[in-house]
Amino acid sequence: MSPDTEKQIEPHTSPSALVIGAGIAGLTAGWRLKQSGWHVRILESGIRPGGAMVTEREGEYLIEHGPNTALESDPRIGELIHELGLADEKRIPELASKKRFILKQGRPQPLPMSPQAFFGSGFFSWKAKLSLLGEPFRKPGIEDHEESLSEFVLRRLGREFLDYAINPFVAGVYAGAPDRLGVEQAFPKLHALEKNYGSLIRGQVLGARQRKREGRVSKQRAPMFSFRQGLGSLPERFQELLGDSLVLQTRAKKLSLEEGLWAIETECQGQPKNFEADRVIYAGTAHQLPEISIEGVSSSELQSFGNIYHPPVSSLSLAFPRNRVEHPLDGFGLLVPEVEKRKILGALFMSTLFPERCPKDQVLFTVFIGGTRQPHYASLSREELLPMVLEELKPMLGISSEPTHVFHRFWEKAIPQYEVGYGSVR
Repeated sequence: MSPDTEKQIEPHTSPSALVIGAGIAGLTAGWRLKQSGWHVRILESGIRPGGAMVTEREGEYLIEHGPNTALESDPRIGELIHELGLADEKRIPELASKKRFILKQGRPQPLPMSPQAFFGSGFFSWKAKLSLLGEPFRKPGIEDHEESLSEFVLRRLGREFLDYAINPFVAGVYAGAPDRLGVEQAFPKLHALEKNYGSLIRGQVLGARQRKREGRVSKQRAPMFSFRQGLGSLPERFQELLGDSLVLQTRAKKLSLEEGLWAIETECQGQPKNFEADRVIYAGTAHQLPEISIEGVSSSELQSFGNIYHPPVSSLSLAFPRNRVEHPLDGFGLLVPEVEKRKILGALFMSTLFPERCPKDQVLFTVFIGGTRQPHYASLSREELLPMVLEELKPMLGISSEPTHVFHRFWEKAIPQYEVGYGSVR
């Protein structure tokens, strides 16, 4: 063993694990192992932990450059927050944020969120409403055909639902396109409803009854949350508690199995450094995995992970005087369907969700550009993006001033896409 190798364990001591990647998955895995008595090292190639969870704090402004909220879809999430001492820091979005706006015919219109609102509003045509009533009687798809989300929705719900509900939703969640995403991989619950119940509507009703009996909460009803100082509080607290178990600016280069131990060759701040461990967990991004040489795994097998598409996305966070914005901003945000032919994917009303994130006399938006729909726009500079975004956002929301503050972040590889064919990668 070379002198620059750090032994993860001494003979007859606790088992050891090395985690590659200090996003939330890697941090949580390392934390749980450490609690269970394992000797742990978590390697992160960047200068900070958290992956895409990036919070910027400047004066009275708090900006999320990655995810803006998280879902407490499992009781263990709440338990983890409590363990980390962040329970008192947790913030729930304002009630007004439950409303979602969709751009339709150039105007923001509230998306109906209940059966009563669906049939009572004019958002969907009567043709679309009547089509929905026929959904329980439609035949299921062909079992051996890997269907795209758009094929699935067209078959079960029709064109109008695809264009004005599913398409903008997919742009907001994945920055993706329904005709490229595989329904079974990207939306497994939708696929399962048809497979298990023969109908989305029937499955929703019967599934809700079953969850009620079992005391479970659906992901759609799971509460959203953040923290007083943003989602970045989570990796920051992990960093405090993990101490020297977290090793930053260290990139894994090669993994090999030697006499029952994994030998991990890394580059640590430009210098070679080796580790040994009983177990290795990879919690990095899919596109970085082919950069690591792994004994017993061919480069072509690893490259299949590298081929997973991650579209580029830019976010612009913009602050304006409240009295220069006509729209009441009484919702979560505004999503833009592809059929509206705009350059932005949508905008979150951040000062509605969390009013303390900007001065009281200001409003704060986060606008998204690029994605699968228009990847070429994402890589534009801040100076190029700003006039393009303002040209669209101002008439949509009745904004009559220039922004007082602008924050920009470009993600070259943003969100992995569960495209048709992804099942073969798994």
